[in-house]
Parts: sequence; structure tokens; C-alpha cells
Amino acid sequence: MLNLKKYILLVFFIFTQRSWSQSVLTVDQFLNLAVQETEDFQALDKSVKSLEYEIEARDLQLATNLKLNAFDINDRKDSFVNSINRDTSSRVYGVTLAKPFSTGTTVSLGAEYELAKLDTVNDKLYRADWEFSLTQDLWKNGFGRSVTLRRQGDQLELENRKLNLLLQRQQLVNTLENLYWDYAYIQKERIIRQENLKRGEQILNWTNKRLRVSAARDTDMLQAQALLSSRKLELADIERLAVSHKNQMDQLIPSLANKNWVPDAAELEKDRVLQTLLVGKNKGENPVLISSLATKYKAQQLQVQAESANDNLNPTLQLQLAHGQNGIRSDSQAAIDRASGNNKTDANRIGLIFSMDLDLGLMGKGRESAQLAAQAAALTSKRLDRTSQLSWTDLKAEMQFLNNSLQLSRDLYGYQKKNIESERRYFQQGRNTIFEFINFEIVASDAELRFFKVLNQMRKTEANARLFTVDAKASL
Repeated sequence: MLNLKKYILLVFFIFTQRSWSQSVLTVDQFLNLAVQETEDFQALDKSVKSLEYEIEARDLQLATNLKLNAFDINDRKDSFVNSINRDTSSRVYGVTLAKPFSTGTTVSLGAEYELAKLDTVNDKLYRADWEFSLTQDLWKNGFGRSVTLRRQGDQLELENRKLNLLLQRQQLVNTLENLYWDYAYIQKERIIRQENLKRGEQILNWTNKRLRVSAARDTDMLQAQALLSSRKLELADIERLAVSHKNQMDQLIPSLANKNWVPDAAELEKDRVLQTLLVGKNKGENPVLISSLATKYKAQQLQVQAESANDNLNPTLQLQLAHGQNGIRSDSQAAIDRASGNNKTDANRIGLIFSMDLDLGLMGKGRESAQLAAQAAALTSKRLDRTSQLSWTDLKAEMQFLNNSLQLSRDLYGYQKKNIESERRYFQQGRNTIFEFINFEIVASDAELRFFKVLNQMRKTEANARLFTVDAKASL
């Protein structure tokens, strides 16, 4: 009784040790690990953040600008006042603060302070002045039109490039998922090959017994030995393929390296709804290829750029208003007080500034180029939209075909399994030949493998749904 207890405990210990030492990962667990650890996914995340910062930085042209200047000036030029040479030295300090707005408005405030030494009178003079100005674009970038178009184009470019990064990510996920399903199939095939090898050894033993009682010929023995050798080679090949496949996956996911893990082979037989694999949250929408949606945003971006190119052909017409005041005194504080006080030393300016480039031919070519690029992108987008719809239809049709093939493969496997069981009994009873039994054995094994190959193909085909989205704002 004691020995029996020890035996049970030993069996339990061996069984639990095996389960502890080998991890089973579902496809979702495997992909989650990949997303967390694979450098390619981390690089894509950083690329998205870099892209967002890049687009945001384009508003730098609307940032407040601070300009400081300091000069030492020596002036010996003749003066209109007395038409004699003068020797003047001065030191000038200036500061200007300018702020452009998205409305095409620029506001600036500047001030200067100067200390001048006049050798003719051997004295010092101080100058302080300031000016406030407002400039408004009226034609090119009229009331911020160019800025508005640029921002619209930037946002469309952002969506386009984010979708392209998303497509890279989903293609990588798709590749990893295919590796997982192939590895799951390899594990299943290895089990089948191991069972085939055991049956090959049984067939050889049965043939050997029949040979000893003269119920078989030497050629029968050779056939059984050839079958066994073939089974050993098939198992060796799949074992080598399993190691190679696992190494390939371990390289992508560091935490799996040197870890005894296997995919959950039962996942092969679990059907998935295609809509659950789509990118985005609005599952009721019509699926569209991520690549097609990205092209749509690109076409819209180029259309906005064409409008912007047309706006850039316009001449510059600006309304400018300015008001300033100064003070010049022999005392520094008096000069500052005069410039900042209420007196008659102010100046006001109001007017229009007009400018234009005269080479309109080259500018027109730039506009035409932008318009043609937009038209070409629109045509490409239209074609890809049609392709996207057909691709989704083809994916569903392919899944339907594989479902039908799976049912036929399941039926064939079931028939061959029952058949080989009968043939095995007949063989043991000496009611069929070695040649017949080996052929039935090979056919039954192929039917079983074909069933799991179809399952493998179904899971990999389902994964293509990851390249579709139902969310117009889908992104990483």
C-alpha cells in the first residue's frame, strides 16, 4: 500500500513538473508580449509621437519673436544741417517683440535707447523711442487663409502618415500571428508524426511476427521497414522545423528566449468573427483597407495644397498701422520721460504695402503641378476605395471557401480514421496485405494532416482582417 502511494505521488510530481516547466500561450497572449517587447513596435510608437510633434512644430511660424540688438556707432558723415564733417559716436540698444496670428495679423512693439557723444559740442545726448505697429494681410493669406489651409493640410498629412504607421504595425502583427499559427500547426504535426512513428513500429512488429509464421514475404518486411524509416525522417524534419520556428519567434520576443513554451494548439479549432479583428471601435461601419484610407487622406491633403498654391500666387497686400513716440534730451531720464509722456513728439503711420513676384510663369507651373498632383491622388484614391471593397468581399468569400474545405476535410479525416481502424483489425487478423495496409495508413495520416492544414490556413486568412479598419480616425 505504501509503495502504491509513493508511485502515485511520483506520477503526480512528474506530471506537475512538466506542466510547470512548459508554458502554453494563446495567440492573444503571444501578440501582447510581442507588442510589449518587440523593438519594432516600440519604434512605431516613438515614430507616431515624433510625427505629432513635427506637425505641431509647424505652428512655430506663429510664435512670438523677441529681437534684441546692441550697436556701437561711429558716424563721420556730413550733415545736412551745417554741411560740415562731424564726429559722432553712439551706443544703441533695441528690443522688438513681434507676434503673428493665424488671422494674418502681425502685432509688434519695439523700443530703442541711444547714448550719443557729439564732438562738435563736446556733449552727450540721450534718445528714447518706441513704436507699436499692426499689419494685416488682405490678399495673399488674406485674414489668415494661407494659415488655415496649411493647418488643414497638416492635419490631413498627420492622419495619412499615422495610418501608414498603423498599417506597418498591423502588417507586423499579421506576420507574427502567421508565425504563431504555423508554430501551432507544427506542434500538431509533430504529435501526429510521433503517433505515426509508433504505428510504424507496430506495423514492423506485426509484419515480423507474420514473417516468422510464413504469413508474409521478405518484400513485406522491406515495405514495413521503409515505412518506419520514412516516419523517422518525417519526424526528424518536423522536429528541426519546430526548433527553427521557435528560435525565429524567440528572437522577436526576448522574454520567450530559452523558455519552454508552446502555442495553444486548441486555438487552431476556435473560430473568430472577422469584425472582432478590425481596427477601430465603430464595428457597424463598412470595413476599408487601412492603405486605402491613408490614400484618401493623402488625396485630400494634396487638394488643400493645390488651393494653398493658388493662394500663394496672389500679390501681397497689407494694411499697416503704426504709432510711436520719442524723446531726445541731454539727461537720460528726461529723454525717457519725454518718450513715454503725453507730448507732441509722436508719429502715426497708416497705409498699404503692395508687393508681387513678376515671374508669374514659374509660379503658375507650381500651381498647375499641385493641381495635377491632387487630381492624380484623387484618381488613385478612387481606385483603391474600389479595391478595398472588393478585398473585403474576397476575404469573406475565401473564409467561406475554407469553411467548406474544412468540413470536407473533417469528413474525409473521419472516414479515413474509421477505415484505417478497420484495416488495422483486418491486418492483425491476416485478412489484408502489407501493401494494402501501408497505403491505407499513409492515406489516413495525410487526411489528418490536411484537416489541420486547412485550420491553419483559416486562422491565417482571418488575420488579414487586421489590415482593415472601420474607424476614419484609426491610429496607433
